[in-house]
Amino acid sequence: MRINRLYLRAFGPFTDVELDFSSAFPGLHIVYGDNEAGKSSCLWALNYLFFGIPPRTEYNFIHAYDKLRIGGHLENDAGQGLTFYRRKKMKADLFDEHDHPMDPSCLEPFFQGMEKEMFESLYGIGHEALVRGGQDILDQKGDVGQAIFAAGAGLTSLHKVLEELEDEAGTLFKPQASRPDIN
Repeated sequence: MRINRLYLRAFGPFTDVELDFSSAFPGLHIVYGDNEAGKSSCLWALNYLFFGIPPRTEYNFIHAYDKLRIGGHLENDAGQGLTFYRRKKMKADLFDEHDHPMDPSCLEPFFQGMEKEMFESLYGIGHEALVRGGQDILDQKGDVGQAIFAAGAGLTSLHKVLEELEDEAGTLFKPQASRPDIN
């Protein structure tokens, strides 16, 4: 999935702001700026756009809860595009550019099973998560550490590689067994 645009219609400190991430080439986007510039608000806007705005949020700085609006334009591997918006509601929170309700299942071809926790750990990494992930790498533990290491090494699933290595090690050596090769 490629995020081409993020529409911050009424969210956090933003009113009618559009971020254009479109490019002819795939790549990595790094959002940087001064403190309080809205970087975290943008990250949370993406999270809420994809997975819904929770009942309580601190991103109603200047817009009332019932006025919060975020949107985006996505593109999948097949080149299909989708523009959609979210509002803060318990039901029917997803809608199109003409304010018509949309079925949440229309996002599935773009997310391919990605869940909120995976998005947050792989694509929504903030400063605290980077620091914690760095420590996890040094300690050789943790999902965040594994995700960052896997991304840096170009591995798609470090967890799967670790499982396979542990299984192989189990066939070679068991502390209480006499059969495995190393015993």
